[in-house]
Amino acid sequence: MDSRHDVAVMRDDDKLKAQGEAIVKGAIAYLGGKVTIPNDTKTGGIIVENKPAPKPSKKTIAQMADEVIAQKHGNGHDNRRKSLGISAAEYEKVCAEVNRKSGVGSSKPVTAKPKKSIAQMATEVINNQHGNGHENRRQSLGISQAEYEKVRAEVNRRAGGGSAAAPSKSTKPAVKSGEGIVDYMNRAGMDSSMANRKRLAQQHGISNYRGTAAQNSRLLTLISR
Repeated sequence: MDSRHDVAVMRDDDKLKAQGEAIVKGAIAYLGGKVTIPNDTKTGGIIVENKPAPKPSKKTIAQMADEVIAQKHGNGHDNRRKSLGISAAEYEKVCAEVNRKSGVGSSKPVTAKPKKSIAQMATEVINNQHGNGHENRRQSLGISQAEYEKVRAEVNRRAGGGSAAAPSKSTKPAVKSGEGIVDYMNRAGMDSSMANRKRLAQQHGISNYRGTAAQNSRLLTLISR
């Protein structure tokens, strides 16, 4: 206390109350609250009305999906959900919207690729477009075993290797004198391409077929039986 005046002030309850209320009012106002000081001297006290902090406007599913696509929420579903601050159920909706915008699982009907005919697939097999080995070819064609058997039958029919419904008697023409293998195969309605002749040579045990005169003569004898 510096003076008698200060002592008098400190002993004055009304002044002390006013000073205390002023300090509290200033502190609460600074923190964003509202202060009401009742006029009722009997009740006294301070009424504080706290203003709730404004909640940020909630983002739409579309907005959150755009942010995920823009990689604003990192990698991994759990990390993204936590970054977005949403529930698992709501995050599933965001994932669905991301997939829709990315073209994954679109509700639009997808035009199916036209299915190849047995004849088309047989031609591709003859041209070695599906590798070697029956299982590899079937998987490359993307067809069932039953359908692949039809392709094999068509390939064999064209190559003169017999068909599923082969007649009891051979319909192959006899080899004419001096006739080469290409001429014979063309006359018999067979595929005379080098690729098909290599395949036939392999089937009949002729290794490393290069189309030499000796190889062609042997192959002609075998396929004309």
